[in-house]
Amino acid sequence: MAKEKYPVEFGNYRLLRKLAQGGMAEIFLAQDGRGQIVALKRILPHLAGEEGFIRMFLDEARIVTNLDHANVARVYDHGKVEGYYFMAMEYVAGHSLLALHEKARATKMTLPRGLLAFIIAELLAGLGHAHNARDSKGRHLAIVHRDVTPQNVMIGYDGVVKLIDFGVAKSKSRLTKTEAGFTKGKLSYMSPEQARGEALDGRSDLFSVGIILYEITTGLRLFNKEGPGGILSAIVNDPIAPPSKKARDYPQDLEAVVMKALEKNVNQRWQAADDMRHALNRFSAQERPKPSKERLGDLVSDLFGAPEHGDVIEEARSVSEPTPDQPVRAELARGASVRIAGKVVESSELRQALGAALVADEDRGDDTRMMEPERARRELRSKPDPEPPPKEKSSARVEITKDSVAVLPAVAFEDIRVPEPAEPFGVKVAKWIQSFWFDIRASWRLRRKRWVLALSTFGGLSLVAALAVLGVFGKAKEGIFALAREARQAKEELGLTKARDGGVEPTILVMESVPPGASITIDGLGAGCVTPCDIPNLATSQPLGIEVSLPGYRLHRSREILYPNAGKKRVSVTLEREMAGLVIESVPAGASVSINGKLQKGTTPMTIEGLPAQQIIIELEKKGFIGTSKGLLLKDGELRTESFELAINPSSIPPGEISVASEPSGCPVTIDGKSAGATPIAGYGLKAGRYTVEVKCEFHAAERREIEVEAGRKLKVDFSSEPNVFGYITIVPIPPAGTIVTVNGRVLEGWEFVKVVPGRHDVLVENRQLGKRKSLSLNVGPEERINRRVDLYQ
Repeated sequence: MAKEKYPVEFGNYRLLRKLAQGGMAEIFLAQDGRGQIVALKRILPHLAGEEGFIRMFLDEARIVTNLDHANVARVYDHGKVEGYYFMAMEYVAGHSLLALHEKARATKMTLPRGLLAFIIAELLAGLGHAHNARDSKGRHLAIVHRDVTPQNVMIGYDGVVKLIDFGVAKSKSRLTKTEAGFTKGKLSYMSPEQARGEALDGRSDLFSVGIILYEITTGLRLFNKEGPGGILSAIVNDPIAPPSKKARDYPQDLEAVVMKALEKNVNQRWQAADDMRHALNRFSAQERPKPSKERLGDLVSDLFGAPEHGDVIEEARSVSEPTPDQPVRAELARGASVRIAGKVVESSELRQALGAALVADEDRGDDTRMMEPERARRELRSKPDPEPPPKEKSSARVEITKDSVAVLPAVAFEDIRVPEPAEPFGVKVAKWIQSFWFDIRASWRLRRKRWVLALSTFGGLSLVAALAVLGVFGKAKEGIFALAREARQAKEELGLTKARDGGVEPTILVMESVPPGASITIDGLGAGCVTPCDIPNLATSQPLGIEVSLPGYRLHRSREILYPNAGKKRVSVTLEREMAGLVIESVPAGASVSINGKLQKGTTPMTIEGLPAQQIIIELEKKGFIGTSKGLLLKDGELRTESFELAINPSSIPPGEISVASEPSGCPVTIDGKSAGATPIAGYGLKAGRYTVEVKCEFHAAERREIEVEAGRKLKVDFSSEPNVFGYITIVPIPPAGTIVTVNGRVLEGWEFVKVVPGRHDVLVENRQLGKRKSLSLNVGPEERINRRVDLYQ
């Protein structure tokens, strides 16, 4: 594939260089019609048909358009060009907080905690603005970013901190529904309530900010677990160790800010971004030199060197020096309306009057790109007065003040008079007839009882008269409505206002839902409000495709037809919850189950129906076993089976006991190589399992046994070791006749020697006839021979 050459024309933009590309979009460094450098995000063509994705993309643009703050990257424009959906955003020449942190670690640079606190305080300034943002009607948008991560915090070479990527943000006016946190956003920076799939507010973002602050000031990941389930479980359940446990020199003031942001109970957390920002500013103010944008910009330059793409930007600016008429030309190219001498002129009319050369340079070769003033005046005078601009500004219409277009000196706009168009007589008659007819309808609605009373007075006569002239009045009614239709067509052809001049009750669609707070889309466009909501100025006499959506509920679609001047039409919708079923099994069975912290009735195996289709955390517990948990995302309509295997908890198993005896006694005993004392041993406690018991007596062969100890049971083990080293004793008695010799209780026959184990032995010499006896104790060594003569007469 050939490499694309730049610059490339794209609508009103020049693509200067591709910055990045992913599986869904590509980002370009671009220049708009005014010469301003922007970052242009363009959706890849294969996603142009993905309605949900495109709406989410447009939602991001719609949300950020309401934000105007130095610490939030702005969105200038969005639309569709040549089949590509695009968004023109503020270009931030800098690097992400993640890149800054990793670069500092790679270069072994320690970033001052005061400067890091300053960065987070600046981030909170932008985040607080988003949380408090209101639309053009003053309604609170309730924006929650939901993806506050180090990747989405940009730090420019000018030291300005920018919050970017509102692609998964939630607001009351967004059109698309996003799943509860699991499929979008980074898991490691979720709040506990986001991990549980609960409703979110700005305090959820503050928990994410707390994670970032913890990690960049300690250098350690906070929720570094295996797999999504492990991460979500840690966020919800694991206690958070104070930073001072990780770094001894961690400041107490900063630790207090961090730990309050990381409170799992949302009501004990920081309640507003500004409160947390003020606390961080107080801490960073103590550092010297004092943290500032200049110091932060110098840090970015020191770490990364010169800004990227600087040569491309300078070249683009040098070849497109701004001309005085360039701002107007850019706005006209986008289809803007222009206010001239107090009147609004559509861009198409002004382009015709000023000549195509005002917008397209290629139509004129000269440098003036202007037309004669007198010709411009003539063409503008020939146009009827356009309809007045709406009171509220829309994204498709931009107002340019008289001063804005005063840069076109060749045309004196103050001298241009736009004449009032004449209204044909037929139109006036049709308007009067239509107004009269609608007055009759309105009178019937408002004073129906009086009409019924009057008609009943002339009951019979009215009926006869009505039957007599039914055909005449029927024809008259058809004629009246035909005239009204012709009047409306004539007015539209002449560019007159679309207001229903004769109507008394403009048509208003009143949308309600149970539960309230749902977003409304009409023919693919957001209504800009949530239920309950009054929506005026909708198309009439044609089907309108209406979609009502609320996270956690099924999308409701319907078609409605509104009629002109019909007053309020109320459409009430009851939304169905997205539900799922869950079958939970365990080995062994009989475990109790909790879902999102709520204990369920019964034990495993169990089937639970009617669960909300959202991110949940399942926890199983059983006495004597180690508890386990798992996070998963339930989908609407599914019946999911989850199996768990519980491990035995060693601490819950009662020990067994063994007793060890040996012959001879006093022999050392070892169990699995560890000393257990000397025989005899009684009541020695051991956990259930297999063990090796060894007894080794002196001058005896070692003896070893394999035993199995059962929980709560007693076991007796006896050893009788065979000697393997000997000594020898010989006793000669006097008189020998009638004398008996015993060694260790063993009677010797004759005067033989006895083989004994080395050690001390007892010898008894006795002659009962003489009534004589003697006893002695002999200590025999290994291989030693002892001979003793024992005289009973002495």
